Amino acid sequence: MKKLFLLAAFVLASVVALAANDGPPRYPGGQSAMNEYLITNTKYPADAKAEGVEGRVVCSFVVDEDGNVVEVKVVRSAHPSLDAEAVRVISSMPKWQPGTKDGKPVRVRLSMPLTFKL
Repeated sequence: MKKLFLLAAFVLASVVALAANDGPPRYPGGQSAMNEYLITNTKYPADAKAEGVEGRVVCSFVVDEDGNVVEVKVVRSAHPSLDAEAVRVISSMPKWQPGTKDGKPVRVRLSMPLTFKL
């Protein structure tokens, strides 16, 4: 049986702040907890699996002042089903610790690649 390998990396180089900030948003539990969340909650789309489709989807999203993940969109597509799954799993993430500027929470735009491999 083929295994699903989902590689998620937080691309710090592509973090774009909507306002200059003192600290970036942080996923609860850190990078390893985020990777575990993504691996556990991502479901390889059946049609993409049947077609043998693999690829990397890059999504951008905003962590708002309350830590909610909002405005999720695909910035680099791999396949419609993979794109939809990437948006779904990122949209369903738990609240993050928001980014801060001058000690106050701010909105921060982030980018995240998700690699789907059979």
